[in-house]
Amino acid sequence: MPSLLRLSLLIVTGFIIHSITAYGQKIQDSTASNISLQVANFSYFRNYEYYNDLQKGYTLFGHTLTPVLSFNNHKSPLALEAGAFIQQDFGNTSLQRVRPAIALTARKIYYVKSIDITRPIFKKEWSFRMGTLYNQDYHLLPEVLYNRDQLVFNPLEYGIQFRYRNPFIETDQWLQWQRMIYNNSTGNEHFQVGISAISRTTSDTSKNHITIPIHCLIQHSGGQIGQPDTSDSGGTTINLNSGLYFNKYFNSSCIQSMRFGFQYALSNTNQQQLPDVPQIGRGIEFSATITFLKRFYGTISYWQARDFYAPYGRFITQSRSSVFTDTYTYIPERQLMFVKLNYVYQLGNFLKINLEAEPYYDMQASLFEYAYHLTIHYQFLYRLYRQKN
Repeated sequence: MPSLLRLSLLIVTGFIIHSITAYGQKIQDSTASNISLQVANFSYFRNYEYYNDLQKGYTLFGHTLTPVLSFNNHKSPLALEAGAFIQQDFGNTSLQRVRPAIALTARKIYYVKSIDITRPIFKKEWSFRMGTLYNQDYHLLPEVLYNRDQLVFNPLEYGIQFRYRNPFIETDQWLQWQRMIYNNSTGNEHFQVGISAISRTTSDTSKNHITIPIHCLIQHSGGQIGQPDTSDSGGTTINLNSGLYFNKYFNSSCIQSMRFGFQYALSNTNQQQLPDVPQIGRGIEFSATITFLKRFYGTISYWQARDFYAPYGRFITQSRSSVFTDTYTYIPERQLMFVKLNYVYQLGNFLKINLEAEPYYDMQASLFEYAYHLTIHYQFLYRLYRQKN
């Protein structure tokens, strides 16, 4: 196992152990034990009118349902979640996926007293999960590293996760175990390690500030047991990403904010089944986003890359063709101009509707294509049982 991969695993494990041991000493008894029903629904319609050599157009149309029972008591912040994940693609009479959704979780939120005792000031929050991971915000990763269609292709992630946030920073660290192998298994074990952080220069997100994202995503295939498979010869891919963004806010009913900046991405791979992919790849993106009429977002971005490869990233921003092509193609240089328009309606933490249109222009191929999407996230929590002390 590469030394960098070992170091990443140690960092993630250290974060988790430190948080449980340090914060576990500060647990305060609550007043009740609860059994709650949590139901989450994700509905999607994602259509790509693409005819390029790296990704042909396709349509994703369906929904997922995740009912989960949550059990917790007043002795600790631990909770046990047990339920099922169900996915149905429209036009398919069979269910696409039915999987267990089980996790042991812990969560703690800290507040500071304020002058208004009914509105305490948020200080920090940490959470821990072992089992199904939380990925609804794409692990805070940019689209070049984490394709938004992953919530349809690979919606369930199993492993261990630690998240932390305060007014200045938000982080996500996780280990996702993708494939288990045994003595008689064919092929390698697969797992993913990720560290994602977004820091801000001010605690008030409604004021002008600078945002600095830092991301590291490691995909590994290997193992010492099992039977060899020529199509899965093993290796490690490392994606690094960072950038700088300026956020400007306006006291206007027309334009609410502007965000502009850049991100720089690196890829390093020694996947033996990808002999044509150079070990080192890189890419840079410049973007500007404007928020107007409170619910509309307009973004223009320019992406330039050479030999960039990200196994979980967006297909057309890479040099290697995806599975959605007729023949294999490799395009070393990528120069793409994107325009994106979003309408977002959100009601608390219960409902979020996102309507998106995104045309793009391939400057090398002189090709104009477009995509449009509709996604709906809905969830509710219903307390079934509450026992007083």
